[in-house]
Formats: sequence, C-alpha cells, structure tokens
Amino acid sequence: MNARRRTVGAAVVAGTVAAVLLAATGAGAARSGSQREVDCSVAKCVALTFDDGPGSQIPQLLRMLKAAGAHATFFVVGEMAAERPEALRQIAAAGDEIGDHSWSHPQLTKLTDDAVRSQITRTADVVEQATGIRPELMRPPYGDIDSHVRHILRARDWPIILWTVDPQDWKDRNSDTVYRRVVSQTSPGAIVLMHDIHPTTVAAVPRILATLKHEGYTFVTVSDLYGNNLIPGKTYSGRVRADSDRRHTNSDSDAGKAEPGSGTDSSDSDRDNSKPDISGDTDSGSGTHRSSPRPPAADAAKPTDESTVGGPENDH
Repeated sequence: MNARRRTVGAAVVAGTVAAVLLAATGAGAARSGSQREVDCSVAKCVALTFDDGPGSQIPQLLRMLKAAGAHATFFVVGEMAAERPEALRQIAAAGDEIGDHSWSHPQLTKLTDDAVRSQITRTADVVEQATGIRPELMRPPYGDIDSHVRHILRARDWPIILWTVDPQDWKDRNSDTVYRRVVSQTSPGAIVLMHDIHPTTVAAVPRILATLKHEGYTFVTVSDLYGNNLIPGKTYSGRVRADSDRRHTNSDSDAGKAEPGSGTDSSDSDRDNSKPDISGDTDSGSGTHRSSPRPPAADAAKPTDESTVGGPENDH
C-alpha cells in the first residue's frame, strides 16, 4: 500500500511539473515561435521592455499588463533570475518574452570570449530550467557591443536588442517623470527601456499603458514587433514605420537624454550593487546602457552591424 501511495504521489508531482512546463512552453510558442495577430509594419506598435530583474514586483506588473491586454519583454539578469525562478514562470505563463541580460551585468567587451559565453549561457540555463524556454534575445549590459561579442551572439543565433526610448527611471525615481518621458518620446515601432526593479517605475506603468492605449498603440514583445524575423548578430533599437512621427511634446522629452557618462545608479531596492544606467536619445534613435556613450540606432529594415557599438570609447 505504501509503495502504491508513493507511486501515485510521484505521478501526481510529475504531472504537475509537466503541466507547468507545458503551460510555459505554450506561452513561449505564442511569444516567440508564432506571430500574434498584429502586423507591426502597419499597426501602431510599441515594445515595452524591462531590464535588470526579475524584481519583487513582477506579479503586480504582470497584472497591470494583463489588465491592459499588453505584452512585454523582460531582459533578466542571471543572478536575479536564479533567486526568483517563480517570477520567470509567471512571465512565461503570461505569454510575455524573456531575454538574456547577462549573469552579473558586466561590460561584455572587456571580457574574454569564454567569459562572455559564460555570462550569457548561465543566464539562459537558469531561464530554461525554470520555464522550459530558452531565451532568444540578448540585451548587452550598457548597450556595449563590439565585433567579438557580436560574433559570439551570432554563433548562438541571438539578435541584439537595444532601445529607442529611455526615461532614465534608474536616475529619476519619480513615477510622474517616468510617465511623462515615456509617453512624450514614444512613437510607432519604439522599444521602450524601463527597469522593473524600481517601484517608482512599476507605479508609472498603468498610466503609461492607459495613455498609449488611448492613442491607439498595441503593446507587443520585441519579437512580435519585428514579426519574429530578427537576424542573429544584428542590432535592433526600434522599428520605424514610414508614417511614424516622433513626438516631443513637452520639456521632459529632452530630460530622458543624457550625455555619455552623465550619471550612475544609486542602490536598487531589489539589488544592492550601484551601477550607471542607460541613456536614450530618441531624436537620433540611439541609446546607451547606463553610463556608456550612445550606440547608433538600428534601422528597422537594415539593422546595424558596426564593429563597435556603445562602450566608453565610442561617443556616437
């Protein structure tokens, strides 16, 4: 009898695990394997992205996105992801996208090839173990890319995702400021950079969603923004439609654009290791991650393939 109970119990546990992984895998298929019913070459799409988590407010943030019928992409740091595997499962189950943001947020161009591979592989392994889905996108820390990092990512079949809009939510921990900067700088095809580890950013999300939805935007993942047609090793920072009009309607539209090396991050509520953050320049479609100079934007139809993007020695 005891042996039978143990067998039944093991079967129940195995079935539960399989159901969780099946749900996650199904979400992932909708996320990255098949197109949603939206053509972002025609529709007014925007891709909201969240870096450096998963933070402690992922459940609240996912509820906000669901209430608005929105999807987003989360570029997770391996150290954080390893501490919150349940948050990864929640993101995947919601049909949202998970990308790789390295293991410990170093400047990849300063590392050896083996160290770069370790940074991205360890994070991808954690995500896959938690969700059954291996990340397909990479956002390098500081937006810092050179030829050797690009070569490694191309060999892994990973495109490189930067951004169009940066409200500098890491620097200005004010929900009103974050809200104004995002809605004033967003245009069709934009990739918006935010950080889910900051409560002030999460608090701004409902108004961002409501305002942009009222303006006719559809919230999609990065993969869906490009119709799941991203090229490994190429750099993307927004899909510009022919009829896209960039809006800078108030003084805050310039506040989200910092000069290279203009600031450093204070300690995070979820992660106690201060570091500089990303600065976006929507006039030129460029952005830098943290205190690094601004890398050039990728054209929607012709992604960039420069030998070096970002980094402290590149002020473009």
